Amino acid sequence: MLRLPLRRNPAPQVELPPRCRWEWVPVGPMRRERVLVCPPLDGRASSARRLVIYFLHGAGHSPASFFADLPMERLLPLAEHACLAFVEGGRRWYLDSPVDGHSQGERAFLAALRAVESRHAVGGHRDNRAICGFSMGGFGAMYLAARHPDLFASASSILGPLDIEPLCPDYPGLRALLGDDPNTWRAHNPAAHVAALRDVRLLVTTGDEAWDRPLGRRFVEACRAQGIPAAYRQQPGAHDVGFVAAQLESHLAFHLNPGPAWRIRRARADDADALARNCFTTPAPDDVARHLEWSLTEVARGRRVHLVVDMGEAVANGELSIMDDRAEIANLVVEPSLQGRGLGTALIHALTDEASARGIPTLEIGVRSDDTRVRALYEREGFAAYRETTVPMNGQPTRVTYLRKAVPSRVSHVGGE
Repeated sequence: MLRLPLRRNPAPQVELPPRCRWEWVPVGPMRRERVLVCPPLDGRASSARRLVIYFLHGAGHSPASFFADLPMERLLPLAEHACLAFVEGGRRWYLDSPVDGHSQGERAFLAALRAVESRHAVGGHRDNRAICGFSMGGFGAMYLAARHPDLFASASSILGPLDIEPLCPDYPGLRALLGDDPNTWRAHNPAAHVAALRDVRLLVTTGDEAWDRPLGRRFVEACRAQGIPAAYRQQPGAHDVGFVAAQLESHLAFHLNPGPAWRIRRARADDADALARNCFTTPAPDDVARHLEWSLTEVARGRRVHLVVDMGEAVANGELSIMDDRAEIANLVVEPSLQGRGLGTALIHALTDEASARGIPTLEIGVRSDDTRVRALYEREGFAAYRETTVPMNGQPTRVTYLRKAVPSRVSHVGGE
């Protein structure tokens, strides 16, 4: 069944906060459109980052929807030093249609960007620009960022269909703009052009019951396959306005507070689905959940440490079994497309710090004797082989080499929640 974007009546009547106002901007010959602009309070962008965040609405919505249907008025105090610009998208999907010459969404957006930044002395450089959208606007945010990576430091999508080729040619809104040719759809598909996003911070959020979920997930997988650390959050919910309202604050914070693309934190019970999806694909998801439940029980008893690498969701896993005078690293796994990016090494360092903070003098790890790549990783980190043994693994006797190293006392710096 074909799913349509979330909708409401266009151009809702809403009383805007005093900070915000409609502005007419030229977007083409003899043509103007309204942009809803919330300038920085007291003009303080000039003394801060001159940051401007562009917000793109979904089909059937308008810039005013961010205040009529979404909690943007409540969120404005979080962005008092930034300029927020809510751009009109109509039903153009923020792209220039090769089929309908009158539908020039990309051209209109770029014209609005130039006008807003000229009038309010914001932006001016990619480090001072961000873009965020929901549904059709989520597509638009990633499409425009891929088309113009020199313009944006960060881009985020809520419920955006970011791999549109599976929708070809039956999705009516896009068919009207792109026609029936699969090559045309591919040329306008964000998932096919992720290489351009290498230097853009990315966040994709979707609902576990949202029709766009597999499309957003494939976009993220395409990014990670190219070594681009796109953050991905799959939250409870469907493709509706309520879901957007619940996620908008986290996306605003993502753009306001630039930071590393990933962090190491302690595992939580709600990491089970992501770990099963990204790290432990052989065991059944229920088995992964049961192991995590047991592991967290051992953590509470002080007999274990369980860490994950968080990239919007858990994408790597590392555990530490604590004995009287030693600790053993276990289940160190990195999502395959992210291997070789330093996540495993970072987990080894974090687990070593955890052992050090507990005054444990010896750290050890067992690896398959024929896995020279993993063994070399540990040897680079100061581990040395000290014994070999045979253990059952996947029902087969397997030769395993144990390595260990001495651990100096240090203080743990792993984050919590």
